[in-house]
Amino acid sequence: MTAAPRTLVRGRPTAGAQDGAPGPAARSFLVLVVYIGGVFLAGALLAPWLYRAVAALSGPVPVFEMLADHSFRRYVHRSILALALPGLWPFARTLGVRGWRDLGLTASI
Repeated sequence: MTAAPRTLVRGRPTAGAQDGAPGPAARSFLVLVVYIGGVFLAGALLAPWLYRAVAALSGPVPVFEMLADHSFRRYVHRSILALALPGLWPFARTLGVRGWRDLGLTASI
């Protein structure tokens, strides 16, 4: 009995069914779950530190007084957004997106 032949996707070999490795769809789903989970976990861990740091700095530094008036929920949302946006680049690269053309966008000059 011979092993299933490997095929190439974007120049990389895909795992066959007998390899035990996840296929491209399962790998993409795993990357998505790790990205979303990592962003939410890191944002939830970062928000209390930011909230307390701004509250502590609001007395000596007048610029932080306006920021100290915001609710904790706003710090959570902003920290999640601040982590998600720069994380899009490594997330897209991991999925194999190398340029705008991979997303279906072309220049219309």
